Amino acid sequence: MERSPLTGLVENPPSPVRRAYAPSMITRRIGAITAAVATVVAVYASPAYAAGSRFCGSPLSSAEDQRIIARSDLRGTSSAPTFATLDDLTARQRDIANILARHRDWRGLFAVGLDGVIADAITPVQHDEHDLDSPRYAKTLSIGLVSRWLRVVHAEWTGRPVPPWWANYFTLATRCDLPPGRVAMAGYNAHITADLAYTVADAGSRPTDAHDFYRIVDTIAENGDVIPARSRRIYGADLWGLWQFYFFGRGLDRVVGAGVASNLLLRAADDGYNTLTFANGLALEQPGAHPAVDDEILALWRTGEVAFDVLSGLGGLGTPAAG
Repeated sequence: MERSPLTGLVENPPSPVRRAYAPSMITRRIGAITAAVATVVAVYASPAYAAGSRFCGSPLSSAEDQRIIARSDLRGTSSAPTFATLDDLTARQRDIANILARHRDWRGLFAVGLDGVIADAITPVQHDEHDLDSPRYAKTLSIGLVSRWLRVVHAEWTGRPVPPWWANYFTLATRCDLPPGRVAMAGYNAHITADLAYTVADAGSRPTDAHDFYRIVDTIAENGDVIPARSRRIYGADLWGLWQFYFFGRGLDRVVGAGVASNLLLRAADDGYNTLTFANGLALEQPGAHPAVDDEILALWRTGEVAFDVLSGLGGLGTPAAG
């Protein structure tokens, strides 16, 4: 049997990564993708910045809106894989998160968790360079991911189009009848399922980067309590089910019982969203594979949204906010 390029790089390297990287698997997965998409009941792709929209929380001042626009504008900034670049992006993201948190603006539900995980997980693992195979790659990945979110914020605040997964998040941020945890989960679904996959590709990842990818992801999982803790303290959002579902597949039985589980969702729970994300990122780099992989990313995102709707309806994400 041909030796996998991942063998020896991580302990018990995930087989889905090896399978997904094989070019012959891409076409065979299209049938599964199509079946998964058929189980999805809705796609949230409405423009979030529609005239008259009212986001949950107290209104931002004009100066605060302009501050967010300025801090999310990355034109002329460095993208070099250095600590200075990462620190600059971290400061920008924190500034934006703090503005939104002061107003309990639901557009900040994702930002406050990201701020916590950068401080407690991302920054420490980046500085612990002896445990990374390629510190340059690790910085490139983290910088690319935070930059992608800041560009989305800039587009949203300046009325430009955003990807459908983020349009969904901003649209749900106007739904004050929802549990805030449901809105936050839309942000993490967009971040983990879609943005991370495209960032893996943009970073020029190779199977040999698996160790560093999982080193970062595992550190986030190990320190993931900061996300639900900050979300509860600032927004009263119950996010404990988020990490149980994303990282451990717990709660899948509730979704299966509601009759909406698909093959793709079952794969995500069995293999882990992050494994599928890394595999999709690698596959995006293969010539001619982009359309099929785009479809798979979109299908996985949509499937997650359906699962979160079900979990929310069953009380798995807390109760709607008062008022």
